[in-house]
Amino acid sequence: MADSGPMDTPPVILIVDDSEFTLRALTRMFRQEYVKVVAHDGSGSVARVLDGQVPSAAIIDWHLHNSNAAELISTLATTYPNCPTLVASGDARPETQTAAKRAGAWAWHSKTDGPTQLIETVDQALAEHRRRTTREGYPTLDEMTATAISGALVWSGGNLTAAAQNLGISRDRLRRLIQKLDLAA
Repeated sequence: MADSGPMDTPPVILIVDDSEFTLRALTRMFRQEYVKVVAHDGSGSVARVLDGQVPSAAIIDWHLHNSNAAELISTLATTYPNCPTLVASGDARPETQTAAKRAGAWAWHSKTDGPTQLIETVDQALAEHRRRTTREGYPTLDEMTATAISGALVWSGGNLTAAAQNLGISRDRLRRLIQKLDLAA
């Protein structure tokens, strides 16, 4: 099983999209933001394209013509457990988002939200990668709860009601936990 590299190495962003235009645009945008981008059109082996590099975060298009995005996300989660995977799609149907989440996606981004929101979400994914790779020992219950809440908030786009539903708790309980754990909401 692959793991993350040393903390002084620049982050590697894996981008998988079968649209040549989208792949070029995202690659150009993230090369301006980050040091290393690995672009892949979805055909063939992702491991071959990564060529031994360990992704710090991944952006995967949900509707790939040459491969199954759910299988790719699941493979990335197994092979690179410290790599948060972000699904970027124009398909915002709840059942599609649920399928991506079940496959192991860390967050969902609507392609209609624009580049600023995508950059912010990838920044959050990189922070999650750093958290996962710098942890010594096991997380405390509060840390696990904070991670679950943060993930639910990212997944729901910051909507407290939707995040509470994802966590199976009331909105009031979620607010109390956010205050107790001193999380920004």
